[in-house]
Amino acid sequence: MPVDLIGHSLGGVVAREALAMIPEEHLPATLITLGSPHRGAELADLATTLASTPAGPGLAVLLEWFASLPRIDSKAVGDLATWSGHSRRAAGWSPPRGVRVLSVAAREDLVVPAPAAAIDGATSVIVPVGGWSHGRLPRDPDVLREMRLFLAGLPPTCERLVDLFLDSFVSRAIDNAQRAVDSSVRLMSYLE
Repeated sequence: MPVDLIGHSLGGVVAREALAMIPEEHLPATLITLGSPHRGAELADLATTLASTPAGPGLAVLLEWFASLPRIDSKAVGDLATWSGHSRRAAGWSPPRGVRVLSVAAREDLVVPAPAAAIDGATSVIVPVGGWSHGRLPRDPDVLREMRLFLAGLPPTCERLVDLFLDSFVSRAIDNAQRAVDSSVRLMSYLE
């Protein structure tokens, strides 16, 4: 009987990469990733940049608390960065034949903005989780609904036009803001 594989955050990236190591006859029927940084997370880039600055240790405590990240100088945070091997391997990745893939992202996710969670060749869904959305993804009712629909072979929930706009605008604004902050911190560290 085929199984379904579900991973949250880095767990979804690991699950995606594991598919390359599983023999075809043992592949899961479905891969679902929730807030997984397939394209890397700008926040991890910022964390690794901060780790190398004089102010890094003090700011690290705030960033670790804010984003529920492990220590900013840890290998796990480096694995989430946009320049990591995991992120580079995601470029051009396509699901194995016969494996259906769903990528779910939260509109307001400050840890893994929706653009970073997208997978080429997969069904991508953005849901308005709200609040500290990254950690809430696995238990959010809208996320669970989208997962049930996908597992049943049904299309995602139709969104209102305003929600489609907000999905794109808010998640890209978060992604761009994080990129700008990381670039600014890098520039300041070079100038010191």
